[in-house]
Amino acid sequence: MMIRIIVMLILLAVTNARALHASNWYASPSATSGHGSITNPWSLSVALTNRGSIQPGDTLWLRGGTYTGHFTCTLSAPSNNPVVVRAYASERPSLDNTNGGTGLDIEGSGTWIWGLEILDSYTNRLMERYDGIQFNTSYAGAN
Repeated sequence: MMIRIIVMLILLAVTNARALHASNWYASPSATSGHGSITNPWSLSVALTNRGSIQPGDTLWLRGGTYTGHFTCTLSAPSNNPVVVRAYASERPSLDNTNGGTGLDIEGSGTWIWGLEILDSYTNRLMERYDGIQFNTSYAGAN
């Protein structure tokens, strides 16, 4: 019985080890290259497709300012340990899709998008309008 309890505790510790060591990553509208740190952030397009570095339980902090263009998020995680993409403390990141299409496509699952402004400054109001965010997956949430 004692061995069974020890084995269960070890399995529990191994399966939750990643959540205990979740990482913080950063993107900035002015970044051109970087490694995802607060002092050397990624561009948003690199960050949202960086499945090699960003793991379940991690947080991608978006620094304030305007991110211009169309973005696709392919980050994935289980629904009980999501990747969180959110505004950096007291800053206001805005995603501005200037061509009239969808500003943010979410293709990965288990990603939470939190505290971002999605806008479209495209001035041609005669064309068909699209949603600001397109969900192409399950387990994605926006707040």
